[in-house]
Amino acid sequence: MHSCFSLVPLAHTLLAFSMASSLAPHQTFSPSPKENREEEDYEKTYHNYNQMLQTLPRAKGWRAQHVVKYQSHWLNPNTALKGALLLQNHFKPKPKDTFLAAFMKSGTTWLRSLLFATVNRSRYDFSSHPLLTTGPHAVFPFLDGYIYDKHPVADLDSLPSPRLFATHFSHDLFPESVKGSSGSKFVYIWRDPKDVLVSKWHFMNRLRPKDLPVLTLDEAFELFCDGVSEYGPFWDHVLGYWNASVEAPDKILILKYEEVKREPGVHVKRLAEFMGVPFSAEEEEGGVVGEIVELCSFDKLRNLEVNKTGVSRLNEEVVVQNRDFFRKGEVGDGKNYLTAEMIERLDRITERNIFMNNNSFRRSELKMYEMMDGGSSGTSGGCGKFLDTFLAAFMKSGTTWLRSLLFATFYRSRYDDFSSHPLLTTGPHGVVFPFLDIYIFDKHPIADLDSLPSALIDYSPLISPRNCFRNLSKDLPMLTLDEAFELFCDGVSEYGPFWDHLLGYWNPSVEAPDKILILKYEEVKREPGVQVKRLAEFMGVPFSAEEEEGGVVGEIVELCSFNKLRK
Repeated sequence: MHSCFSLVPLAHTLLAFSMASSLAPHQTFSPSPKENREEEDYEKTYHNYNQMLQTLPRAKGWRAQHVVKYQSHWLNPNTALKGALLLQNHFKPKPKDTFLAAFMKSGTTWLRSLLFATVNRSRYDFSSHPLLTTGPHAVFPFLDGYIYDKHPVADLDSLPSPRLFATHFSHDLFPESVKGSSGSKFVYIWRDPKDVLVSKWHFMNRLRPKDLPVLTLDEAFELFCDGVSEYGPFWDHVLGYWNASVEAPDKILILKYEEVKREPGVHVKRLAEFMGVPFSAEEEEGGVVGEIVELCSFDKLRNLEVNKTGVSRLNEEVVVQNRDFFRKGEVGDGKNYLTAEMIERLDRITERNIFMNNNSFRRSELKMYEMMDGGSSGTSGGCGKFLDTFLAAFMKSGTTWLRSLLFATFYRSRYDDFSSHPLLTTGPHGVVFPFLDIYIFDKHPIADLDSLPSALIDYSPLISPRNCFRNLSKDLPMLTLDEAFELFCDGVSEYGPFWDHLLGYWNPSVEAPDKILILKYEEVKREPGVQVKRLAEFMGVPFSAEEEEGGVVGEIVELCSFNKLRK
């Protein structure tokens, strides 16, 4: 039987605390020596907090007037800083503790629901599930606020194991007793910083006291870029968990908001596996994964009465209307508020702070190259960049066509006039992006590729692959079809064997479908529009409703059609 994670609404624990502290006038309470020591330890922590508050660097806050810098992170001085000190000095982990961690406005509300519903699926019926009547923020404690808000950290000791906690604290703020505990786990979700910025700006202005002026988007943007926001810098927060997950992947599960949105069922199964409660074959066949996804969907949660009219008390200072946790939940909403210059600047900062300085992260994220080397091992000699994408295929499997489709799809906003598109005057192999296999040896050091900007397809003249074989045709007799057939069957051909090549990409795509998109030539030929939309979604540039209604998908298909390109 699976372990169950108890529903622990904050209100219930507050009630228990209130009852325990209501003594009759004639009653006396004599603390034990242990309790005296604990009280002295708490007093010491609060004394240090008061002293520290006078000396820590300050900057403009988003919700409160100021934030302070503690151990390289910006924290609210009245809440998060106090909570961090209590966490570091007094929190006692249990072997099966799980911490749901995220930077603010990165999908915490949604993941709270998914996590709670997944680990407790054998305990609650979906038709009467607690999430239908209880806000996601009440199903387990928000650690940052709870542990300082008139609740001794020791109160958490009474919660039954396995315990679930939510937190915005960065990984390095946790004590070694937690990070080093063999049983404690973290589930971390991160999101495109452009969407985080805009969502956080909206949210914090709703919580900002009326006596403080509204924080403008321009102000929020500059602060965010400087790393100054509650729990920031954003990039340090993400990398802190990422680096720890590389060292201990069994202890830290990293999820990306955009990927969970795209394939929620896949990631719910990953979550269950990580939590030690994998779905059985019967559950999968019975649609349990789908029921969890539906129960926790944004629209379902947002339209529940408890989330339209209820409130969540995060700590002594902060009471939030539940509806404020459900603004849009969309991928890419940041672009509706940020200028092109803002987007470019944030992307540069992200690349510099995360992807350029962290090999493991940039290798994971997948500029565009074409390559024919089989499997992921074909790139082992180089280092990728943020948004590196490799168009890979066995020879003569549709690469020319897919080059055109990929280029036209990814850059449709740059070249939106299809009547004068670059593909009309330049061959797909001459203008679009480098053929990696040839480019890196043909008098071009690999370092030359570093100069290509991320997510940008280079237009410099490239060496045609046929030039590599320009002398062979003059000296060798024509290969007969019979000879070619026998060689092919034996697996002897450039980049072969064909079957190993195919499986080399297929197998990793099963393990990481968010990183490898498999297309079948015959299916693309049969439904090119459907596959172009899949391609756009995978590349992070999905077609908008306006684009689809305006026929942009069809224009790309027509522009890149075989007959159009051939002529």
